[in-house]
Amino acid sequence: MESTGGSAQGCSQYGPQVKVPNEKYDFIEVRNIVNDFIDGDVEKRIIAVQELIRLLEQYPELSLKLNDETNLRNSLIDALKANPPPNLKEQINKILPKLDAKIPAITSDEESFLDKFRPILLKPEHLEFNPKTRIVKFNHGGYITVPFDPVFTVPNAPIRPMIDNVSGKHVDRKLLNAQFTVNAGVAYCGIFFSTDIKLEQNKIPLRIGIVDADYPLVHSSQTVIGKTKGGVSFDSEGFFWINGSAYDTEEHDKQWTRNQEIGMEVDMNASPRTIKFFVGKEQIKNYISNIPARFRFFASTSIAGDWFQVQSLFIHKVPFGLHRTGDKEWKVNDSQYDYTTGM
Repeated sequence: MESTGGSAQGCSQYGPQVKVPNEKYDFIEVRNIVNDFIDGDVEKRIIAVQELIRLLEQYPELSLKLNDETNLRNSLIDALKANPPPNLKEQINKILPKLDAKIPAITSDEESFLDKFRPILLKPEHLEFNPKTRIVKFNHGGYITVPFDPVFTVPNAPIRPMIDNVSGKHVDRKLLNAQFTVNAGVAYCGIFFSTDIKLEQNKIPLRIGIVDADYPLVHSSQTVIGKTKGGVSFDSEGFFWINGSAYDTEEHDKQWTRNQEIGMEVDMNASPRTIKFFVGKEQIKNYISNIPARFRFFASTSIAGDWFQVQSLFIHKVPFGLHRTGDKEWKVNDSQYDYTTGM
């Protein structure tokens, strides 16, 4: 089913700002609890771990920040090695699996490029990026597209020249120049979305997808890759944005939300090139073909307080995605990669 204006829940919400000011937790206070464990006596350590377990059970995504921005996990392991009292040991053994739950595993078939991750911040004053954690946080309402390096490419694919201006805005070619390029056979990206605020409902759309590496991208709250030219996107309400419109994939059990890992896999060896999407680890039935020869993955949202972390970014030999009976192909028109006639 086609929609030219947005999904039933209002995919047109990429324009207006949505204010949801209630923070779920204060990470400064969380750091203080971690410090109580690191520096405290046995009793203080037990209280600290119990409080952290309570927070992790309520907000499982907090494990990402605890692992990436504190030394908690190493301190817990050091405490175990020191043969702690049984009551403290019991609490440490309870919290460690909660911290380990979101640490991705890399197989021998995969070549990771997480160390080459570089988000392109088209509106840097509205975004925060921590290189250590690979977390990009949105601190301002309004829809923002965040593509990121590396660029994945067919070997020897030509780099096409960019136009200078789009909708009266200057195209920052230096910002869009790839800092790292990968000759890809099969490229996979796993993204975890979350938020630091309390949402009354979790229906404010999120988007992931790919964008042509030679697309003259400028910041605009009206830019929705797939609605505009340059690539395709898959939103959390189950819509594909492709060829200028939104299409309901009609896989309502595959709608996704915050605190889930969403995966994308581009097969550059296929003819035509394809992108398949995964909710959790499960492949959806719809896929998109005619992917550009050079592309970046991207993520986007429109809520201040939302953030995402790229958890996996690699190439591998055998694709996860399968061509199955009943799968539906959506093909991008070639005109979507021609920017000489407008965006």
